[in-house]
Amino acid sequence: MLAVSTYLTDEKIREQFPESQKIHISASINEQNNIDVARIAGQGFAEILHFKSIISRIMAHVSYQPGLSSVYTELFNFSGNEIYIEAFPQLATWTFHDASLSFSKSTVIGVYREEKCMLNPDPELQLKNDDHLIIIAEDDNISHPTMDIPQFDFGNQSFSLEPFRQPSSDNLLILGDSSLLLQILKELDHFLAKGSIVTLAGNCKNGIDHDCITKYEFDNIVTECVKLEIADRTNLENLLSRGIEHVLILSDSSLPPEQADARTLMLLLQMRDWKQKSGRQFSITSEMVDVRNQKLAQVTNVNDFVISNHITGLIMTQVSENRNLAPIFAELLDSEGSEIYLKPARNYVEINTPIKLHTLTHLVSLRNEVFLGYKKVKKNDSGSIITDITVNPNKNVGIVFMEDDWLIVLAKG
Repeated sequence: MLAVSTYLTDEKIREQFPESQKIHISASINEQNNIDVARIAGQGFAEILHFKSIISRIMAHVSYQPGLSSVYTELFNFSGNEIYIEAFPQLATWTFHDASLSFSKSTVIGVYREEKCMLNPDPELQLKNDDHLIIIAEDDNISHPTMDIPQFDFGNQSFSLEPFRQPSSDNLLILGDSSLLLQILKELDHFLAKGSIVTLAGNCKNGIDHDCITKYEFDNIVTECVKLEIADRTNLENLLSRGIEHVLILSDSSLPPEQADARTLMLLLQMRDWKQKSGRQFSITSEMVDVRNQKLAQVTNVNDFVISNHITGLIMTQVSENRNLAPIFAELLDSEGSEIYLKPARNYVEINTPIKLHTLTHLVSLRNEVFLGYKKVKKNDSGSIITDITVNPNKNVGIVFMEDDWLIVLAKG
C-alpha cells in the first residue's frame, strides 16, 4: 500500500496521468491494531477491511437468527440483488419515508449525503438536490420511482405500534475452538437478552484460553466453559440435553479445509440423529470452510451456514469495484447504528391475513425501520423444515404471513 500510494501521490504522475487519482486500494488487515497504520500508508487511497471483526459479527448474528447469512450473501454477491448508490434529483424535498414508497421493485435503505452514508435515517428526513439514495436492486440504473405515493390497503389487518416485548434470555451452545471466539462473544453480548447463557465446549487446542474468557466481564451473557472432546457422542448428547436453543459450530482452523469440514459434517450428522430421536428443537448454525461442502451438509437439516472465505471474498470484490460501498458494509456489520435483523412477522401484521407489501413497507417505516424482505418457513413432504428467503420483493404484490414466518428489516439494535 505504501508503494502504490507513494506512486500515486508523486507530482509527475498526477500531472501526466490525472486519471490515476481515481484509483483506490482495497486491503485486508489481519490484526486490528494495524488498521490505523494501514490507513496512514494508504494516504487516502485505501479502503481497509478487518475481516476477523466482520466475520465475528456475522457469526454472532446468524447464531441466533438462522437464515441471516443468506441475506448477507445475497447483498454481497454479484448475482441477484445488490446495493447501489444512485441519484434521483426528482425526489428532492421528499421525505425518506415517501421516497422509499415510490419504488416498487427496489428497496431504499439509506441516503448518501456529502460522502457519508446514513442507513435507516429518520423517516421524516427531507432529501436534498445532491443526495443519492442507497438502494437494493437487481441491477444498476433500473430503479425508477413513481411520482405518486401508492394508496395503503389495510383490509382486515390490525396492527399496533406498541414496543415489542423484550426477548427472553437465550441458551446458546458454541462447539469448537476459534481465534474469533472472544470477538463473537463480545458481539453476542450486545444483542442477547440479559441472563443469556453461552456454553463453550471444545478441547482448547487452538490456543483459546477459556480461563481468560471466563474472567472477561460481559454485560448480558453468562459464559460457561467445558473442556472435552465434542466429537464424542456421549459428550455431545450431554451438552445438547441442557435446554439448548441455538447451536453454533466453529470450524477447526488447525486442520486442512477438507478435514475441518469433514469434522463439522460428523458433528452435524450426530446432532441431526439426536434431534430426531429425542424430539428436541433447537437451531443449528455451522461454519464451513469450502462452499462446495455446503450442499453436502444440507442433508443434515442445518438452519444456516457461514462460509467465511466466500463472504469475505464477495465483500472484497464489491469494495474493489466501488469504494463507496465500504462504509455501507461497515455500518451494516457494526454493532452501532442500524443492522439487519430477522423479526417475527406476527409482531408487525395480522397472521393469516393478506397484506400488500407496499402497505407493509409503510407499517415497518412507522417503527423507524426499513422493510428488506421476508423468510417463509414450511415443511416438505418428508417433514423437514425448509425456508425460503426473499430480499427486495415486488411491493405491488400481496402476501399472507403464517405463525412461523419472519420479516427481514434494517433496524437499530
